[in-house]
Parts: sequence; structure tokens; C-alpha cells
Amino acid sequence: MNRIKRINKLYTFFKKDSNNKILTIIIKKTNTDFNKYIVPLVNEYCPEIKDTPFYLKLRLGSTSVYALGAYIMLFVSSKKYNKYRYFSKVLNLNEKYFLKVLNLISFPKETRKQIIYAATFNVIIDHLFDHELNNCSPSKRSKIIKSALKGTSNESNLVSLLSYLASKLNYKKIKYFEKWCDAEAKSITHKKSYRGFGVKASMDLLYSTINTSVPKKYINLMYDVGYLVQMIDDYIDLEDDLKQNKITPVIEKKWTYVTIINQYNKCSKSLSKIARENNISEKIILVIESNLMAIGYNLVNKMAKRDAD
Repeated sequence: MNRIKRINKLYTFFKKDSNNKILTIIIKKTNTDFNKYIVPLVNEYCPEIKDTPFYLKLRLGSTSVYALGAYIMLFVSSKKYNKYRYFSKVLNLNEKYFLKVLNLISFPKETRKQIIYAATFNVIIDHLFDHELNNCSPSKRSKIIKSALKGTSNESNLVSLLSYLASKLNYKKIKYFEKWCDAEAKSITHKKSYRGFGVKASMDLLYSTINTSVPKKYINLMYDVGYLVQMIDDYIDLEDDLKQNKITPVIEKKWTYVTIINQYNKCSKSLSKIARENNISEKIILVIESNLMAIGYNLVNKMAKRDAD
């Protein structure tokens, strides 16, 4: 099955939903943070990327995937909003008032900055290994990125931006990306997929930015969502990965269309369960579920429109 047919098959499941107002509100917030905290860093370290297709990928991946996920977790499980959620359930607030409250929600400046830093870091490190440094051997790519993580890189541009972001984020979580580098190299040299390292590294880093607000028992949902995003990405980019001699679970036939749908249903069920545990009304849970479908649709749509790199 070619790329277009695989994408169309995903569209048959992830149908476009007009009820994506939660999604719109949160993405507006994450784009504001990207403009405030990331654009100045891009201007300082690597202004040349603003004229490349990657810059759009950087913005979309940071604001509409990683940071979006963090804010949804904060809303459905953060202790800060227990009082509102309780009244949401008791008074059975309708969607209009729910959206008004969501629109007014604000987190401390440092929390917002950390979320968008982690989100941007996750997009950049993946792009560096798979594309920016693909003229180097896998071991050389790993060495360059590891130096950036330690703040000892002599490279310029995008690698320097990665190094700066790493210096501002949780040290232990950043260090785990050294294992991710080795796993990515092995996926090429050992002809075996090691996707678990990437999902754990990216989600643990993202969770470290919200761990004072979101109970740790909910981190498994973040892992599940991380796997869903990776599954869709690998399913759509099969030809590109084959071209790079990179082994993924899709190439190994461990991840299929059915796997993706099952993973989405698992995420939806877990998110609804967390929402109920935190006193969100059934009316609003239906709104959240429809927005999760919209997230899936938008994710497929954005990945489909980019060229197979």
C-alpha cells in the first residue's frame, strides 16, 4: 500500500470534527508561547531555518502536538482545577461556560516556558538525527547530539539551539536522551527498531515540566499518546524510513493500521477515565472526546501535507 492510500485509510477513521473549540483555544495559547519564547531563540541561533519547510514543522510539532498534550493533561488532571471540575459535574455546566473557563485559564510564566521549551526540544532532536545530520554516520550523529546535550558542542545553528534548550530543562531527563541517541543509531546499524526509548525520553521530559500539577499515575496516558503519535508518523513515512535504511515497527510489521486504531481507542478510554476521576461532567467528557478525534485528524492532516522528507 503506497503513502497516499495509507493516509486516506487513516482519514476514514480520523474524521474531521467541527467541534474542536477546545483544541483551537489551547493551540492559540501554545502558539502565543512559541512566539514569545522560541522565535527570539531561533532569531539568535538559527534564523536561516525560518525560510525552510522545517520551520513550519517545528512550530506545528511544538504547539499542536507536544505542548498541546501537556496542556490537555493539565486541564483534565491538575489539582489546580479540582474546584471548577467539581462544579462542572454538580451543575452540569454546558460547553459554552466550559470553554469560557478554559479560555481564561493561565499557568505561571515559568511553567509555560518550560512546556514550550520541552516541546521544541523534542521536535528539534528528532529532526537533527533523521534529517539535518543525515550526511553523517549514525555514530557521528549520536556523538554530535550527545555533545549538544552536555553543552559542549562546537556546532552552530540548530545544534546550538538544542544545546541551549537542554541547559534549561530537567538535567536527568535530558541525560536519558543519550540512550535515545544510541537507540536511533542502532535502528540503522542493527536493523532493529527501538522506538520505546524515544517515546519514554520525550514524554518523561514533557512530564517533568508539569509534574508538580499532574499526579504521576497519569504519566501512562502520556506514554500511550506518545506511542500513538509515533505510530502515525512511522505509518505515513514508511518510504522515507526505508530510504534511510532505518528500521521502524511499521517496517517490521509490528505496527499496522489496526494497531493505530487500537492505540487511539486506548488513549480515548484512558483520557475519559481520568476526566471522570477528576469530576468533569459527562457533557464535557463528550466534548473532550470529540476534540481528541480532532487532534488525531489534524495530526494526520499535517503529516500528510508535508513531503516525505
